[in-house]
Amino acid sequence: MNGFVSICKDQGMSSFDVIRQLRRMFPSVRMGHAGTLDPMATGVLPIAMGKATRLLEYVSTEPKVYQADMLLGLTSDTQDIWGELNDSGHYEYETGRIGDCLAAWRGEQKQLSPMYSARHYKGQRLYKLARQGIEVEREARPVTIYRLELKESARDAQGRPWLTLEISCSGGTYVRTLCHDIGQDLGTGAVMSSLCRLQSGVFTLEHSYRLEQIKALVNEPAKWLLPLDAPLKDMPALEMTRQEQEDDLSMGRFLYDLEINDSHEIGTHYRLRWQDNLIAIGKTAQTETGAVIVRPVKVLA
Repeated sequence: MNGFVSICKDQGMSSFDVIRQLRRMFPSVRMGHAGTLDPMATGVLPIAMGKATRLLEYVSTEPKVYQADMLLGLTSDTQDIWGELNDSGHYEYETGRIGDCLAAWRGEQKQLSPMYSARHYKGQRLYKLARQGIEVEREARPVTIYRLELKESARDAQGRPWLTLEISCSGGTYVRTLCHDIGQDLGTGAVMSSLCRLQSGVFTLEHSYRLEQIKALVNEPAKWLLPLDAPLKDMPALEMTRQEQEDDLSMGRFLYDLEINDSHEIGTHYRLRWQDNLIAIGKTAQTETGAVIVRPVKVLA
């Protein structure tokens, strides 16, 4: 079994919990996930199965698109509703400022990782230090907010405002930190109260499967398993037209006389296909005589 599947993760499960459950269904299949999703988050978690695990380094998980609920009038040590909550007592804000506030957070910026995160500090996870009451100095990291839109607003039973945002962002962005920062700008404080990943690269929520659906279709993988190169469509493809070339590939030898696109520079990765199947990843190189060759860097066949 070789390919990718987009899982719709339930709340309360870690990314590895998903892998663990899939391994019970397919005990002999190697698996891995593209990017992690916090246990309290839901939504898209791309899973590689079989030979697809060897392609994870080429799989883009951007853009990442999320829907997040944020509750105003609260703050917490984890920047979300699952931490130690403090009621700021400030529930009111100028609704007319929302548009300008969100606009200010779009684009390239540097974001300070929260202490309750999986980032490392001198070999230790930040969240482990935070649980000991230790706060360390962190370096802000570059992130990009491509899109930030208000989808809905209302109030909870205590009269606290909550906002639903849709965010398209680069990898490494902490959405709960973004919610916290917006709350600071509005003067109310804020915590993230829910998070659902709608998209990760080519994988979307609309084409994701819950674990119980996979279990019901355990003997029909053709209904949910994507081909090996499904997430690699941005990588140019070369169709292998001669059996000799496939033989060379299996031996790790260079390939000549392929129709390389002149617009692609030396060092370009290619999907090498044979009879509509991905059999290898190749990389262009130039010989001392000036000939362009394809060097197999990942043979799957």
